[in-house]
Formats: sequence, C-alpha cells, structure tokens
Amino acid sequence: MALPPRPTPNLGWSLEEPRNEGNSLSVVERRMLERGKKEHSETTLATTRALQIAEQCQEMASSTLIEVQRQGHALDKVEHGLDAVEQDVKEAGRLIKFMRRWCCFQILCCCDCFDPDASMDKSRQRRVRMRAQEEAAMAEGQREFHLAQQAAVLRMANKGTDSAYNGNDAKARSELFAANIRRKTSSREGEALPGLGYGLPDDDQHELQRETQLQDANIDRIGTTVENLRLMSLDLQGELESQAPQVDRLGDRTHVVHDNLTVLAKSARRV
Repeated sequence: MALPPRPTPNLGWSLEEPRNEGNSLSVVERRMLERGKKEHSETTLATTRALQIAEQCQEMASSTLIEVQRQGHALDKVEHGLDAVEQDVKEAGRLIKFMRRWCCFQILCCCDCFDPDASMDKSRQRRVRMRAQEEAAMAEGQREFHLAQQAAVLRMANKGTDSAYNGNDAKARSELFAANIRRKTSSREGEALPGLGYGLPDDDQHELQRETQLQDANIDRIGTTVENLRLMSLDLQGELESQAPQVDRLGDRTHVVHDNLTVLAKSARRV
C-alpha cells in the first residue's frame, strides 16, 4: 500500500529566487545582467578610445604629408631658381661678348652683318621680360598644384569619402568600396536588433542595443580612418620617391652653375 506524500514543512523560504517588484528578473539574474551591461559599456569606451587614437594618428599623418609636399614645393622653387640663374648666366655671357665687340669693333659700322649674335643683343630686354613672365606663370601653376595637393589631404582627413582624392583611380576605387561598406553599416545602425537582449526588460534591451550601435559606429569610423592612413602612406611614399632624385639632381646642377659663374667672372675681369 502506497504511503501518502509527506507535506513539505514551511520553513519561511522558497527554492525559487526572489524577484524584484516590477521586474521579471530575479536578484541573481539582475546582478548578472548588470555585470554584462557594465562589460558592454566598457567595450564601448574601448572602441571610443581606439577611435580617438586612430584619429590622432590620421591628423599626424596628414600634417606630415602636407609638410613633405611643402618641401617638394620648395624643391621645385629651387629648381626653377637654378633655371633662372642658368638663363641669367647665358645672358651675362652674351652681354660680355657684346661689350667685347663694342670695344674692339666699334669702328666697323658693318660688324653687325657678320655677327650672328647681334640680333640677340638687340632683343635682350624683350627676351628677359618674356622669360620673367613665363617664370611667374610657371611658379603660379606650381603653387596652385601644391595647394590642390594640400586640399586633397585635408579633404581625405576630414571626410575620407571623396573618391576624387588626388586624381588617383586606384585610390578612388578603394575609397568607393570603403564608402559602400560605410553606407551599408550606416543603414543598419537605425534598425532594431531583435536578437540582442531578447527576453530582457525593454529598458535593458534598448540600452544593450544602443551600446552595440555605438560600438558598430566606432568600429566603422576606425576602419575608415585606417583606410585613410593607408592612402596617405602611399602618397607619402610616392612624394619621397619623387623628391629623392630631385635632390640629387639639384646638387649636380648647383655645381654646374657654380662652374659657369666662375668662368663668367673670369671673362668679365678680362673685359
């Protein structure tokens, strides 16, 4: 014969966890949830700090690239200055020849007919004036080019979505792909995340979703900044590679101009 079940004595406590009023979570569940929310918030802060570091690196990279481009502009000005000096040396050489002819052949009224440089002497002022205009136009063109380069760097650092950066097709394609990824991510930012925090109270679920969206936005901006750094590094490498042979060439041209000036000074002393 089966015995009836023994009644459970009432000891004043229950095996079920106590629950807070107005909340479907027990005390233990609430404690675990708060711990998870704290970890989630710390992750958001970590992505924010990483974004700040990435943006600082981008600012330093853009400043470095702009300074290197200014150095390239200065090298171009030096090279054009050497061009002007070489032209001045040639003009001075022609002037010394003219002075020699004036001193030696002044009595010959028809010497111009036999002198191939006589027409050059008569048009010296016009040639010097035209050369000055050409040099000014060239300097202005180079100034505008370098200003456009600096504007492209600042545009890249500030926006990072301009596919016309520096007129480089490869970089434009890379930026378009990155912009497409950013647009997809941005379109998801405003959508609800039904799987995240499912079954939790509405306030907790919305808080977790909001933190997750902030993390996604920070990670997306970090990716954009890293892509900008990569493009700036390519520009910096190209700028340095173009300046290295220019520096060597300027050194050689400086020696040549020095030798020509030495010869010109000797010729002037003999007049």
